[in-house]
Amino acid sequence: MEVLNMAAIWKLPVIYVCENNGFGQYTRYEEATVTDLPIGARAAAFGLPTAQVDGNDVIAVYQAAVQAVARARAGQGPSFIEARTYRLRGHHMGDVGFARRYRTKEELEAHMQQEPVGRFRRWLLEHQVLSEAEIQEVEAQVEAELQEAIEFVHRSPIPDVSTITEHVYA
Repeated sequence: MEVLNMAAIWKLPVIYVCENNGFGQYTRYEEATVTDLPIGARAAAFGLPTAQVDGNDVIAVYQAAVQAVARARAGQGPSFIEARTYRLRGHHMGDVGFARRYRTKEELEAHMQQEPVGRFRRWLLEHQVLSEAEIQEVEAQVEAELQEAIEFVHRSPIPDVSTITEHVYA
């Protein structure tokens, strides 16, 4: 909260993005808070403009970000975006079976249909922004770029442990 207050006081060009996946470790958000107000209400208390968007809707997130960036660039201070989404995986890599204890298979399957990449892909096709062939071409380019980055990592020397705190300021 202190950082929200200071950013508001100094009109810093900061954009806070809260990816609200509905869970705090293994507890549903609504079971762990006393209010039904959106998370952004906390930022609004410090005078920050807030937006609550469907975090699985690429276009909605983009539009909220464009507005926040415009405010920041115009010297109007910080903004807060709450992107409401759903955690499709467990809380951590080892949370494989435990995730079944706090949500059902049906719930997870329903949310899998709304994951942002597939949802945006369908939107691009439905609105004839890109064809299937064009999407596959983009995917191939991204895959090639990722493979190039992975190969670079494998070719690179392991950094010296003495550099671990370089460029760390917090």
